[in-house]
Amino acid sequence: MEKKYHILIVDDDHGTIEIISMILLNAGYQITADPTAELFFLESGINPDLILLDNQVGEKCGALLCHELKQNEKTRNIPIVLISGIDELQRLAESACADDFLTKPFSIKNLLQKVEACLLQRTVTC
Repeated sequence: MEKKYHILIVDDDHGTIEIISMILLNAGYQITADPTAELFFLESGINPDLILLDNQVGEKCGALLCHELKQNEKTRNIPIVLISGIDELQRLAESACADDFLTKPFSIKNLLQKVEACLLQRTVTC
């Protein structure tokens, strides 16, 4: 039996969460959403295989959260894809130790390619 990968979506835009969730659910992934970036999964026992992290979640900086997760022994090996519409996203993702980045707006094909590639590589550490 093939493993069903679990993806955590961290974004405060409920529309974005709905769209990404629908795409990933249709592709066979299990989804959890965290619209507050409280990172509840750290205490809840949820072990995501990948995190899709918006760069701006409320007042929180996704790049900073990404860097903190990559420095944490428990979470450093979880692939993280940083998502944003900003011009310098690639540089920001690299400095945050993200495994990849996805520029908004993005296509379904591009989202699925990034997710699949990160799940296969299983991860970069800084």
